[in-house]
Amino acid sequence: MKELSGYSLGYGLMTVGGTVNDLGEGPTMMKRVFNSRPINPGTISKIKQNVASHGLLSHFPANAISIGVKKEYIQGGLETAKMDEPINKHVVWSNAAKEQEATMTLLNGNHRATFIEQKFAQEFFNYHKARTLARDASLTPREKAETLEQVEVIGNFLRNNACWLAQFFDMGEASSQLVYAYANEMSRSDAIEASPQRKLLLHEITSNIILPAKEDTDTDKVHSLVRLLKADMSSKERKKLISSCVAQWMEIRGGSGARPAWAVTYGRLFEFLADLYRIEEFEVSKNLTISSLYANWNPFLTGVGTEYRL
Repeated sequence: MKELSGYSLGYGLMTVGGTVNDLGEGPTMMKRVFNSRPINPGTISKIKQNVASHGLLSHFPANAISIGVKKEYIQGGLETAKMDEPINKHVVWSNAAKEQEATMTLLNGNHRATFIEQKFAQEFFNYHKARTLARDASLTPREKAETLEQVEVIGNFLRNNACWLAQFFDMGEASSQLVYAYANEMSRSDAIEASPQRKLLLHEITSNIILPAKEDTDTDKVHSLVRLLKADMSSKERKKLISSCVAQWMEIRGGSGARPAWAVTYGRLFEFLADLYRIEEFEVSKNLTISSLYANWNPFLTGVGTEYRL
């Protein structure tokens, strides 16, 4: 954590959700693929409940999203964190950040960005529609001026409301390709990846050390565990991670954790599911669920062994 803090550039607000480039001011945002997790409606519902109870709290460092970016893309506006105090300054992008090839990587915070996108869907639609209309050559000077004024008014509203605090990390020369390079074991030379502890740092920054959460569905839990196990770790580390997940699931009230625990403790079944979920069509299928397997697939009848192995 001490080393990771050395790569932090600071905190700043930016518009997220219905824009991939901070309303045209910043680099194009890439979504990470390393331990990527699909949007879980349950998590979105939990965010909505928290907002209804406590407010958005999107300006507090404890709730910040994580973004990897080239240092030279940021001109200013960043601040250091005080966890109990909100930060109200927007990141200021340099001219280089507005070039077509400039990118940043969303390392952690996809659910929070999706929540903002849904909450301000109409405003984002109106903003992009007005920007498109402003480029219409057939507009009269008065119509063009009115349209540009509308763009400015809606844009200011989105900058002040549809924003979220981000912690920016220095990703050096490989900002746009960091996650892809890691996943494919390509050569890496950016700031974080140059560290001897690069794997631990990447795990931490993308929340890969966090076990699948209790609000996940049974199938989400197994999907998440499969993704976590794709990381380069020893057999002992894999067993420890699986044991930790099973122990957490079994503590869930109502016994709902029993189903994913059953799926991963039958060794051959879990290996089969891990291979199957590598195919996108099966991973996103609404029919291939852990609950249905638990209810209909008797391991003794199918010949799936009862041993626990990796």
